[in-house]
Amino acid sequence: MKSLRCLFLLLPTLLFAELRLPAIFGSHMVLQQKRPIPVWGWAEPGSKVQVTLGDGSEGQTQSTGVEKDGSWRVEFPARPAGGEPLTLTVLSGEETRTFVDILMGEVWLCSGQSNMDWSIAQSGDAEKHLAEAEIPQLRLFRMARSIAHEEDPVGKGMWKVSSPESAAGITAVGWHFGREIQRTQGVPVGILHSAWGGTPAESWTPMPTLHKLEFMGERIERYHQLQNMPLESKETLEELQQTLKNLKFLQDPGNRGFFFAWHLAEHDDANWKDAPVPAPMESTHGLMDGAVWYRTSVPLPEEWLGKDLILELGTIDDFDVTYVNGREVGRTGLETPKYYAHPRVYAVPAEFIKPDRDLLIAVRVFDHFGEGGFSGKPEDIRLRLAEDPSADPLPLAGLWKSRVELRQLELHRGPLAQRLQPGPKQPAVLYNGMIHSLIPFPLQGVLWYQGESNAGRADEYHDLFPGMIQSWRARWNDPEMEFYYVQLANFKELQSEPSEGGWAWIREAQQSALTLPRTAEAVILDVGDAEDIHPKDKLTPGHRLALHARAQVYGEEVQHLHPRFDSFHQIKPDTVELRFTGTYGELNTRDGKDPRGFAVRSRGGKWVWGIAQLMAPDRIRLQHPEGTPITDIRYAWATNPVGNLSNRIGNPMSPFRTDTDDL
Repeated sequence: MKSLRCLFLLLPTLLFAELRLPAIFGSHMVLQQKRPIPVWGWAEPGSKVQVTLGDGSEGQTQSTGVEKDGSWRVEFPARPAGGEPLTLTVLSGEETRTFVDILMGEVWLCSGQSNMDWSIAQSGDAEKHLAEAEIPQLRLFRMARSIAHEEDPVGKGMWKVSSPESAAGITAVGWHFGREIQRTQGVPVGILHSAWGGTPAESWTPMPTLHKLEFMGERIERYHQLQNMPLESKETLEELQQTLKNLKFLQDPGNRGFFFAWHLAEHDDANWKDAPVPAPMESTHGLMDGAVWYRTSVPLPEEWLGKDLILELGTIDDFDVTYVNGREVGRTGLETPKYYAHPRVYAVPAEFIKPDRDLLIAVRVFDHFGEGGFSGKPEDIRLRLAEDPSADPLPLAGLWKSRVELRQLELHRGPLAQRLQPGPKQPAVLYNGMIHSLIPFPLQGVLWYQGESNAGRADEYHDLFPGMIQSWRARWNDPEMEFYYVQLANFKELQSEPSEGGWAWIREAQQSALTLPRTAEAVILDVGDAEDIHPKDKLTPGHRLALHARAQVYGEEVQHLHPRFDSFHQIKPDTVELRFTGTYGELNTRDGKDPRGFAVRSRGGKWVWGIAQLMAPDRIRLQHPEGTPITDIRYAWATNPVGNLSNRIGNPMSPFRTDTDDL
């Protein structure tokens, strides 16, 4: 055992006995202009390393010794953008590493989850953009996905020159940003793509920073316990891994609710929970996979009795068995392609309908992974006449009765799963595996598009997001490194009534980063997709981020801001006037109609739509529809809000609320 410990202690030296550099160094790379240029790596301890950076006609050479741990580092003076392509040569003993076609210019890191990871090939107008992708002075580096429980100093990735082939798989937001910066500034641009879909911000945050956040304490402790869990033998590990593989998706053990008669009208569901339909089952029953039943009774019009009906339930995630008056009318399972997005449309024969009682609908929903439940639109959940599709349907959306039949967590997404199949959602693992090896490679700034995976924990994001930004800046030793992010787009059903906010809370949490210097936000509430969490338009966020950089970094006099609530201009008993910044002399509506999206309430009252009127290039007048004094205001406060205000350049207004202010 002692010799084994010694081997582990020697492992870093053994790994770096040969000459190595981090993956970020490569042919076709771009180095940040006007910043000292560090070059570092590993070699045989005690040996010498010679590094030359030049354009062929002349070069600068730095020499250094290799430390006991195998590390070495040199630094070259800053260089301006442009000039002839450079060559970087590293010599150590008989080993040589040579990188060619190196340009001086601007370097931006693009990180986050799937909407930053979304490639040109997956985006709107892909064919058009790829046809324009032959840009010799735009260079692309994609970091390979990597989960690491310790800080990985090397990483994996490769530089490529922008072309239709290389751009197809690169971040679309980052590519559009880089193309605009390259074109407007006339300098080479390097885009570093390091993103992973479905990941939370804590995965991208260094562990020491997470330790400072009280709400992360339990998760960090559990994570460390799992990493240190003793495994008695390789055979045991392999057996457990196979078990986990078989349980990646929860298996349905059978319909127990049927034997409890939950599908029959005679069953008393008075003690079942009220559950909104459509909505995830988790919104009523908490985090879970498993089986949940839903029931509702529907009085039928007299003229519908004795006629065939069609029951439409929208989409259900994942599977269902549906009963009407105790008799099965349909089911959807694994045999159906894309079952989680398949609309449920079931025929209800006239013989199933009883004239002396309401129609009882019972649905058993089985969710085998992730979020589950009724996932469609309210208007898609209805009952209609089979013989007359034009007749008005009976809407079924609303509160149903609901009860859990089977709740499961531990087997496939509990501690065992996290231990045996370390995923990218664990604390710090993506910072360790996909960010750390880039430091201290100089950057101009960071572009960030993430938040969907933290949307249910917006209160934490208020501290987590700024903390992550500050930790990256500290690691790069650049306290004012540019950091621009994309606010989450509009998604899911369009808001019809004032709501409690949904994604509005995470958007507000994202805005907490604006208290830090050298930050900026791209609002994209005008380009989202109600049915797709991945908007196809990646040109617009890339362009809006580029406008921020062109104004704040490169000194162009371009309009780049979004309109934002600034202050109360005037408060009267029957009206309130708000003042906004970032209008550029013209606050307008994108659809040419009156301003929409302002929810207001009076003291002790409920939220209602306010009556809004444009008063000046930077002001809005609001009135409560009942003429009562307004105490609170919210704008665009929903997952998919109806707000329609923009400024002169078409940038949409950012959501806001005044709940904490006393009017």
